[in-house]
This record gives sequence, C-alpha cells and structure tokens, in this order.
Amino acid sequence: MISQSELRSRLERITANQSKDWLVYFIFKRSFYVREFILLTEKGIKEVLDLINHETPWNAEIWYKEKGTTIYKHYFR
Repeated sequence: MISQSELRSRLERITANQSKDWLVYFIFKRSFYVREFILLTEKGIKEVLDLINHETPWNAEIWYKEKGTTIYKHYFR
C-alpha cells in the first residue's frame, strides 16, 4: 500500500515541470484525509488519475477545473 508521504512525493514529481493550467482539488478518504490544491496540465491530470487508480486502495474524489470553467469530478472505488 502506498503511504501518504509517497503519494505526496509522486504528486510533486508529476507537477514539478508543468505549466500549471489546471486547478486540481483532491479529497482522499478512509486511511487518511488530505485536501490538496495543485495546478496541473491536462497530461498531469491523466497521470494523477492513473496513479490513484492503480496505486491507492482508498476511496478518493478528485475535483478539477480549468481556470474559469466548469468543475469536473472523478470518484474512485
């Protein structure tokens, strides 16, 4: 099971070299509860969705929006 610190580390690596076009809001439930605001590109969002789908056993919701547009929501498990 991926730890909270490892998840944060991976999220930081994904976001490190991106142009920050998207605002992403994470809500993780069950093992721990984290609320994060992270700016990502569309490619980064796909990487984060893959990470959460394949690496975490928790219930999670991801809310994200492009600046000035609609909020989109993904729910896992």
